[in-house]
Amino acid sequence: MSLAADPALAAAADWAVRLQSPRADAQMQGAFARWLAADAAHRAAWDRLQAAERLLAAPLARIRAAEQQQPGQAASALQALAAGPSRRGRRAVLGGGAAAVAACAAAALVNRHTPLQTLAAQLRTATGERRTAVLPDGSELTLNARSAVDMHFAAGERVVLLRAGEILVQVADDPTGRPFAVQTAQGRVQAWGTRLLVRQEDGCTRATALAQGLHLVPRSGAAETLEEGMGAVFDATRVRVLAQVDATAQAAWTEGLLDARDLSLGEVVDALRPYHAGLLRVDPQAARLRIFGVFALDRPQRVLQDLVDTQPIRVRQWGSLVTLIEPRAA
Repeated sequence: MSLAADPALAAAADWAVRLQSPRADAQMQGAFARWLAADAAHRAAWDRLQAAERLLAAPLARIRAAEQQQPGQAASALQALAAGPSRRGRRAVLGGGAAAVAACAAAALVNRHTPLQTLAAQLRTATGERRTAVLPDGSELTLNARSAVDMHFAAGERVVLLRAGEILVQVADDPTGRPFAVQTAQGRVQAWGTRLLVRQEDGCTRATALAQGLHLVPRSGAAETLEEGMGAVFDATRVRVLAQVDATAQAAWTEGLLDARDLSLGEVVDALRPYHAGLLRVDPQAARLRIFGVFALDRPQRVLQDLVDTQPIRVRQWGSLVTLIEPRAA
């Protein structure tokens, strides 16, 4: 089960991050104890997390050792695990009861390179990859990293189904007058203009009218119209128009840039995740730091180093597998 599908497990992972921090004082330990005692599901999630960490320690150490001896072995081992070899073969490589857990972990790590849930999409990008394609009607579609779309072009409409990630569309005129729309999990973004930006987030859609207007239609809520330069976030029932939108900054990813103008570190990390092959987590306190600057998305490790050099944070890494950003000890 994923962290997103299990709130208790996600909370347990966040507590694990906090308790490893230099700020883990008696007060934090007390808060953790209260959380643990508040619900049996919390205790169960914490026990599962600790068991997984114990089971994964040995196999991941072996994979890292193999990588040091012969570069490239780690990727091969993770791909083999995710492909699901025989039980006997997994035991020979990893040993004993760790095989099943390690195989699941390997699949998660392979997923960080190539999103497994969107393999069947008509157009998709891997981690760190951007792609521009010309659609059947002549419109130009640019996909951010870890994005995926399907297309439905029929006699009466032109629809791009955004499965994951973020896209920028330069809409072409249609001789027959067919409307153009982007469908997301929460509703539909209808293009009255020629250039739009749409991002599928967890539980909501973010849309920006870069040139001319947009019409936002939630699945079961009132529609809203955006004029050029406006943006909005909507879920299945409600549209929230944003007071200020910097369209240039929001579209900077198409040039490989992260234009941070008073973003939180959490927002910066969210923008980096599609370009970072490993698991990237940020301490909740560090996530509130305000960031200004322009960063190269194609060099996520350099961005992390720039943040360490300019912010009161430290970065801990376990090879290329896991990266943790946390406040720097006083």
